[in-house]
Order: sequence, then C-alpha cells, then structure tokens
Amino acid sequence: MLKRVSFSIFLIGFLIFGGLSLNYLQANSFFRYLQKNQIEYKLPFLDFIYDEKSFLAVGDVSYSRAVERAVKNRENLYYPFVKTKAEILNADFAFANLETTIMDGRPIMDNEMVFRSNISTSEVLKNVGFDLVSLANNHTPDFRKKGIVETMKNLDNQNILHSGLGLNLQDSLKPTVLEVDGYKLAIISFLHPAFVPKSYGATANSAGTAFMSFENLETSMSLAKESAELVFVSMHAGNEYVNKPNKFQIDFARKAIDLGAEVVIGHHPHVIQSMEKYKGKYIFYSLGNFVFDQPFSFNTKAGIMLKLNFNILGVRSVELLPYFMHNFVQPEFVDGDLAEKILKQLNYDFSKDLNVKTVSPGNN
Repeated sequence: MLKRVSFSIFLIGFLIFGGLSLNYLQANSFFRYLQKNQIEYKLPFLDFIYDEKSFLAVGDVSYSRAVERAVKNRENLYYPFVKTKAEILNADFAFANLETTIMDGRPIMDNEMVFRSNISTSEVLKNVGFDLVSLANNHTPDFRKKGIVETMKNLDNQNILHSGLGLNLQDSLKPTVLEVDGYKLAIISFLHPAFVPKSYGATANSAGTAFMSFENLETSMSLAKESAELVFVSMHAGNEYVNKPNKFQIDFARKAIDLGAEVVIGHHPHVIQSMEKYKGKYIFYSLGNFVFDQPFSFNTKAGIMLKLNFNILGVRSVELLPYFMHNFVQPEFVDGDLAEKILKQLNYDFSKDLNVKTVSPGNN
C-alpha cells in the first residue's frame, strides 16, 4: 500500500514538474531564440507532453441560396472546397459554423432570410474533412423543430458531431466531447439572442439553440470541465459587417476564459474581427465567411482559417491561413500583399507573439 502511495505522489510531482518545465523552457530567452529560428528542441522524458494535435476552425458555412445554385450549375457539390480541402483533411479535427438547416425542401431565393441546404450537404462536409459543427446560430432553427431534428439526424448519419442545439435547454448546453489520445476536449457553442426570435432559443420543454447568457455559460462550462481536460468555446455574435467586436462579445468571451475556457472562436459578422490574448488565452471574435454567398465587398469575401496546435497543457501554437474568394463561394489561400491586408483586420501585433504564425499553404 505504501509503495502505491509513494508512486502516486511521485507521478503527480513529475507531471507538475513536467508542465512547469515546459512553460519555463518556452519563457526562457535561450529557448525562445530556438523557437523563433525554428530550431527543434525536445526533452525525451517529456515526449507525452510534446505530443500535439491540430484543431482547425473556419467561420460561416452554408449551402443554401446562391451557394446551392453555384454547385448545381457547375455540377460539382465539392466546388466550394476544391482549393482548401487538403488543409481541412490534414487536420486532426476540423470545425465550422454550419449556418443552415440540412433537410429536404424547396430552393431558397437570394432575398430570403431563411436557410435550407440539401441533405447531400452533410456528406460533402464529412468528405472534405469536417468532424464537428456549431449549430448555435441564427439559421439552424429557421424551420423550427422539424428543421432542428432533421439537421441533427442528417449530421449524425455522417458521424459529424454538433454543438449548441438540442431538443431542450439541457440538451443544447451539453458539451460535445472529442477523445484525444487518452484525454478529452470539450466544445460548447452559444448564440447571441439579440438578433433572433425568442422562440429560436431552447427552453426546458422546447428545441432550439443555446442562448448566450452568463448563466448558460456557467452551466455549460461546469459540465464541460467535468467531461474534459480542455474546453473550447464557440460563440455566434457581433454586429454584421463590422470589423470590431462589441462590448457583449468581449464580456462574454472573457468570462468564458475566466471560467476556464482554453480558447474562444467567434462567427456571425460575415467579416473578420480582431483577435486578442486575454490571461494567456486566445480569443478570435470572428473568422469571417468561409462558404457563403456574399460577394458584395472585399471584407465579406476574405477570411481566416484558424489552426490550433494543442496538447494536454492547452493551445501551444496558432497558425493563421488567410484566404479570399476570387471565385464565387470558393475560398482560396493567398499570400503576399493580399494576405497581409487580410491579416491586418485581426488588429494583432504578431511580432510580440512567437506562438502565432501566419501561413500561406498555397492552392491545394
């Protein structure tokens, strides 16, 4: 019995020392020099800490309205992802905000503000590499309970996980958990209720999305921390076509970090908004459109693909992949002056953060 206790104490001490050692190495100026110059350094006995996975995230995706017609006219359901799918498939986990119901129905016209995508959409998303989608947005409840049930069923049929939507409030607040080499990553998603009917929000007895409130955040965060070592938060909020986050976005995102979130990923404004580092954790207020039918401005055609490299200690590095829709509803990675123009919209000083890299993977 004494040997077991001694070994447990030793193991706990080793893990704590290992975590502190890694953080010290990254803070130490010598090792920062190695990192800046991309010189590999590893301590063999800490291999389990260095084992990293990648979590890729994009903003708004819809196969409704003009996107549906674009793929139909080209006779290629995969047309929007032709130039980015290799990067999505290469990630260990890939995430998007799915801003549409997935169900059978009539075509949706350009001037309509309800979104419906064909059932084939879920198969496309799976085949290009998406593992998880947020459904906490202002369009997944457009067709009320029928659309909610059908959307979740069609995603389930393709083994695509989803968060932020449920048959009742308890269901919508439940974290979605990914298994990662023996430890767990939880995702929770929320929608700002300011720009949707009250009926879009889940209640104790009705289906809908998880509305953004501190009470819902605290409940969902508590469940997530019981279920997983790391918690990623997704929020659908902000003023449309405005490049700066509003006060509610900032307050909610920072509250999520205060409660223990590892990162906050935002969408909804249809343009890029700023990123920040708060208490050592990253917040991305809006990644912009990814596959969407809004070609009317530079900002609605530009976006950032986000790649988070993480391990049991949290997010260790960030890669930002700028893209632009030169062709309608088809994002394409860019470099040079165009990439720089897009990245400036994040309003972030990259020179002061060695853990953030800007990447131009080229066209795949």
